[in-house]
Amino acid sequence: MVHSLTIPESRATGATHPEQAGDTWIKDSPVRAEGLNVVSLSVMSRRLWAPLVAVVLGVGLFTPAADAGAREPKPMRPDARAVENNPEFQWRPVAGATLYRLEVAFDHKFTDIAHTIDTPATRFIDTTAWPAASYWWRVKVIAPFDGSYSNVRSFTRRWMGPDASGQRHIARPDAVRVEDFAADPGIQVPANALKISWDPVPEASHYEVQFDGNASKTCTTPHSVLTPYLSGSLGSEKGGSACNPELAAGVHWIRVRAVDETVGDGKGKIYSLWSDEARTVDSAVPEPVVFTLGPNLSGPDSMEPAVLTSPRNGTVFLDVPTFEWEPVSWATEYELVLARDQDFTNVLGTFRTKNTRLVPLQRLPENTAIRSYYWYVVPCVESGDSTPCLNENRVVNREGKFRSFKKQSVLVKLSSIERRGTPWVEFTWEPYSQTMARFAHKTGTAGASMGGIKWYEFQIKARGASWDTARTVITDLPSVLPTELQFGGRFEWRVRPVDESGSARPWSDTRSLRTPLAVPENPPGLKARRTSANRVRLTWRAPKATEFPVTSYSVYYSNQGKRWKPLTQVSRPRAAFKVGKTQRYWFMVTASNYAGEGPPSRVFVPR
Repeated sequence: MVHSLTIPESRATGATHPEQAGDTWIKDSPVRAEGLNVVSLSVMSRRLWAPLVAVVLGVGLFTPAADAGAREPKPMRPDARAVENNPEFQWRPVAGATLYRLEVAFDHKFTDIAHTIDTPATRFIDTTAWPAASYWWRVKVIAPFDGSYSNVRSFTRRWMGPDASGQRHIARPDAVRVEDFAADPGIQVPANALKISWDPVPEASHYEVQFDGNASKTCTTPHSVLTPYLSGSLGSEKGGSACNPELAAGVHWIRVRAVDETVGDGKGKIYSLWSDEARTVDSAVPEPVVFTLGPNLSGPDSMEPAVLTSPRNGTVFLDVPTFEWEPVSWATEYELVLARDQDFTNVLGTFRTKNTRLVPLQRLPENTAIRSYYWYVVPCVESGDSTPCLNENRVVNREGKFRSFKKQSVLVKLSSIERRGTPWVEFTWEPYSQTMARFAHKTGTAGASMGGIKWYEFQIKARGASWDTARTVITDLPSVLPTELQFGGRFEWRVRPVDESGSARPWSDTRSLRTPLAVPENPPGLKARRTSANRVRLTWRAPKATEFPVTSYSVYYSNQGKRWKPLTQVSRPRAAFKVGKTQRYWFMVTASNYAGEGPPSRVFVPR
């Protein structure tokens, strides 16, 4: 049985009449009603209040409790003592606020603005890399009112990386080695066998190797292995003569730092600490790697090609291997020939070096699944103004005089999808350097060069659509927060790395997801109570928590229980308004957030 509620009409003012537009009177204390029936509603009007949908990056699941009396947000993190990789901003909300403005500057007076972000959330994460620097930040409310800026906080942006135990620290290359010995002061290294290596740094696109603290002797390489005295014909050399330092016999020292090329911000590069710099004030400063450059190694006098020692035939590498061979006593230089076929008709590059080891500074094109690279080395001797080499024809197709290897990139290992406020989800994957390191350890090639990654290409598309329609996002971090994802949509995504030379590695496996419907649930417990002859008060409970907080409630009424009209919008779960004298009314309520308007409550049925 359906009951009706008849409310006497009054001429009192200060409340909203269902048949009129006007302000809503809201009483602070809730009023409970008893003995009222509710029934479910299966059909309602399609045309409801259209909420504003704001699309931003970095909306968080966690929302701190609002400060009911504050007109300005309270910054929470990062604070002045923080050293951040990529900062995550968080502040306490202001009651009634629907939109905030976050401002980040390079100075405390905010004359040099780095970023301005408008967001409805109380949390912001940017997935583009910020340059290493000191920053100051503040936040204020800009809707529905223009508030004052908060107190200013600052932080330092440095490059963070995990150590062996998984703890984060200020990144730098570790375990810098000369030759194959421990990096102890006074190490003896032959001039023609010099090899420098270090542990790869996650997120590094390339490295700088500096000799004797001299900026003019700083070599740039995409690899984690360097062999000086290098020249070649495969592309242009990055670093130029700095990668061919003329080091005289005697004592020298080296240091290494990683470089991350930022994407799209125009601010340049992010540098790690040098390998001989301290991570914190409390940590000990590492000793510089000191070595003594000795005379050249001498080998057997021969007119034969050099005896190749590494890599072994058929070895699989993720990057460029370190080529090694035995020294020839009369040789003043060596020439390494690299080809796509064992007949050496498709030569990829030739390289000249005074060393008995060589790591090309350039990257090699990607191998197919079954094809290999082939290589050999011939000695050269200085003669007048030229340095002729042994006739290469003596090498071609001679068994044992050439070797082969394969270059096979592993796929990016996709990690997880973490909600940051639906539909914005953070897609993450394992840093490619870690994936390569694990593969190298598994295949026994851990000592080989480990090239860095310049950036990642992230693609997402509607499920079932062609990848030609996919949206592509470029990031130099192993994560991305794409915008403009459809609520309740089905998507597919994949990732591939791009190396320092601009060559793209293979795409990862494809994963799918569905963004949930993030509108609020229906408000429960709708009740009505007559507070005077001409005034009625509605109360209800807030719906269950969603990724987006409720920004408003819409109240609807009907005179027949079928045709619904909008009555008012309020920000809290209660409303009061003026009613007619003898008219019967039905009521229902919906909750809205930045995702849209949710389903209606159960209908209040008058009796």
